[in-house]
Amino acid sequence: MATERDISLNDYLRARKIDPALATLVEHIAKSAIVMADHLKAAAFHDQIGNAGTRNVQDEEQKLLDVLADRVFRETCAEAASLAAYVSEEVDDVAWLKAPLAGDLILYVDPLDGSSNLEVNLSVGSIFAVSQVLADRSRNVLRRGREYLCAGYAIYGPSTLLVLSFGVGVVSFTLDPGDWVFKLTNARMRIPQETTEFAINASRWRFLGRTHPPLCR
Repeated sequence: MATERDISLNDYLRARKIDPALATLVEHIAKSAIVMADHLKAAAFHDQIGNAGTRNVQDEEQKLLDVLADRVFRETCAEAASLAAYVSEEVDDVAWLKAPLAGDLILYVDPLDGSSNLEVNLSVGSIFAVSQVLADRSRNVLRRGREYLCAGYAIYGPSTLLVLSFGVGVVSFTLDPGDWVFKLTNARMRIPQETTEFAINASRWRFLGRTHPPLCR
């Protein structure tokens, strides 16, 4: 009898009747994550750990694997025929892959978030979101959050995890090392009602015109 863990990412996309163009792009995003998971495991043996000697659009020092991840995501996802634009944290300008038509897709990605963790063997990830071109020849890539078609992230840790949302609910898939296929492992991800830890980033509290951040217990 089939179980939840027998459901591949492709099976899930078909069962959810996700638009074929979007489903194809998500499959290419997943393929990019699989390629990066493989690169990360062998990075130390291929002299890919360390600085690239360049800075990204956020003025952060790029790592060699930042540059590699950007190339992997761009080249792999460009194979999706509906992808018109690739917007990366690692590159200053939007990469237009075709003349944009209404309904074409736009991919926004941080190809390798937390790359400074690599030198101490901690988890890193890829963050992404997808929206649409609003009109023929429009090169406006700025969108409100509610206008995105899907968003998610991949985590490269003890296992490789792909987390997705298409606007209702959040699901996660784990890369099966036996056949290199993402399989559904959590169909209803939730934030626990109670937990033993709580963390916030209070670095911008001063901009709210208050003296001290709230007391967290």
